[in-house]
Amino acid sequence: MSKPLPLVTQVLWGLERGGAERMVFDLASLLPARGYRVQVIAAGGDGPMREDFERAGIPLLLGPKTTQRRKTFAFLWKTLRQDRLMILHTHLGGSTWAGFVSRLCRIHPWIITSHAIDRDLPWVSGRLLRSAFRHADHVACVSKTVRAHAEDAFGTKSDRLSVIRSGINLDALHSRPLRLFHDVPRLVVVSRLVPGKGHELLLHALSRVKRPWQLDVLGDGSLRLKLERLAESLGLSPRVHFLGTVQDVPRRLQDADALLFPSESEGQGLALLEAAGSRVPAIVSDLSVFRETFDETSLVFANPTSVEDWVKKIHGFLGDPLHALDRATHAKEIVECYFRREQMADAYVALYKKLSKKYHDK
Repeated sequence: MSKPLPLVTQVLWGLERGGAERMVFDLASLLPARGYRVQVIAAGGDGPMREDFERAGIPLLLGPKTTQRRKTFAFLWKTLRQDRLMILHTHLGGSTWAGFVSRLCRIHPWIITSHAIDRDLPWVSGRLLRSAFRHADHVACVSKTVRAHAEDAFGTKSDRLSVIRSGINLDALHSRPLRLFHDVPRLVVVSRLVPGKGHELLLHALSRVKRPWQLDVLGDGSLRLKLERLAESLGLSPRVHFLGTVQDVPRRLQDADALLFPSESEGQGLALLEAAGSRVPAIVSDLSVFRETFDETSLVFANPTSVEDWVKKIHGFLGDPLHALDRATHAKEIVECYFRREQMADAYVALYKKLSKKYHDK
């Protein structure tokens, strides 16, 4: 009788349309062709991406949508003990709770993907996450910046850390035509409307840009009402459109003249990668994570804490579309070289094999 294929269980908290959730979807889509069974567990219950997983035929298990964590723990305890050949791969909140079960049940290998720089966490959450990072068999970080944070903030040993960049599905993108900007340049922001994403600074900056422009804000979150009111108070309502969560981001990127990415902190920034892969010019916050693979020949960088610098960079950008298109072409080449989702899947397969040999082939 042939040996069953190993099972990779991906555990995250919810099914929002965030970068971690989309990374899990892409990885789960590619692993079966690489010799693995896959299941995805959303420990905290349902979300907008459920249809995507079901449409792709990816086995999906939903935990109870509850604030009673003992029910979450019981669900994971029952689910995670069913396959001896399991590779446990956790993300975000899934690392805290599935990792706790992993330690009690001695599930190996257990891999965490660290997607972000987690600062200012509540004391209990921070302690639980720190414990998870110290006990996992391996922590794969989406960037060098996140790796440095995992080592410094959580005490993760360097020999259990690596960098595996999240890849994107380039086939799903639509390249922006090599044309100049529209008469009224079409700007776009793609991110959750939550603290730390820089939307307030950007609106204040745009209120001082004395050139024609219009802005589409794609995404939703707790700050939406506050941002809508700010746009109104700055007299920007006719030019700023809050569109919420949309299904056709690739088409909207194709039609945009620029992506604005004003985040105060990022682990990687999938929205930027998708815009760059679509040959959309971009102005981004000057963060170390973006400097890892891009420079001034591919992006425009602005100080994430300075309204004045954003005003200056937007003015210069809108006044020099030819240079913007040259940078966008270079950025697209970088993404095609380093950020394909197939490269990401191959890197994780190599990690799975290495750790499985240690724990399963005894």
